[in-house]
Amino acid sequence: MSLADCKIHSRTDLLARFIDPPTVVDWADHLLEVGYEARLRWNLGQICRHLASTMEMSRRGFPEMKIPLMLKFVRPVARFAVLTLGRMPSGMPAPPMLDPGEVGYDSDGLRLLKRETELFQQIREDRPMPPSPLLGKLTKPQWQRVHMVHAAHHLRWLAEKTA
Repeated sequence: MSLADCKIHSRTDLLARFIDPPTVVDWADHLLEVGYEARLRWNLGQICRHLASTMEMSRRGFPEMKIPLMLKFVRPVARFAVLTLGRMPSGMPAPPMLDPGEVGYDSDGLRLLKRETELFQQIREDRPMPPSPLLGKLTKPQWQRVHMVHAAHHLRWLAEKTA
């Protein structure tokens, strides 16, 4: 398969499609069914595992991390970029605890994402949520927005097979 046989979806297209975590799972299911071409280093299974790990940590809390002092100063800009503009920076390596490593099958990563999505959806809107190491304190609706932006950020690198 080549990219000539694929449709590339922009971050904006995917953000319009992703209204809640189950819509991300639906899109990943669709890519698994029709096929895709990975345009960067992670495949569908790895992206799903990475998204699932982030979603789990948004529920349970992130491990203690030493946050560079500079991040504390850019936090307001990062919050605005993610929550308002729907943008995440590209090219930053994932923290080791969020690196998906090798995933045997795409369906393995997708299964993890489905499970975490179900658990995230069960959280009450008014429940206090663990803070983000980058964005600080977030409500559940804000975390949901982060997850939608994060999913669009990564899944845009998988071109949907059309032929």
